[in-house]
Amino acid sequence: MNIEHPSEILLRRAAEQHFTRQVERPTSNVEWEKMKKQTYDLEEKLLEYSVRIIKIVEQLPNTRAGNHVAGQLLRSGTSPYPNHGEAQAAGLRVSKRLKRNRNRC
Repeated sequence: MNIEHPSEILLRRAAEQHFTRQVERPTSNVEWEKMKKQTYDLEEKLLEYSVRIIKIVEQLPNTRAGNHVAGQLLRSGTSPYPNHGEAQAAGLRVSKRLKRNRNRC
């Protein structure tokens, strides 16, 4: 099974997509109700956030202070995405173990 490293995913997604904010509100009640019912995808939001952090860091000046801030910002701003994935995987392992133990009783 080929598993991509989170940084590879971030860079690929940054190259593929340009994230823009939608400023206009939907005009009809039907559209508004559809938007309210859409699921909240935390993983997608974290990925978008990481991409935005990378774009901001690329614009920082190439000075000693700029490099220092850029390094800290990259580490702290891109870590939530892979941490979320690790937490999700750990939760799946725990839930499988609990189900297996429950079936033994």
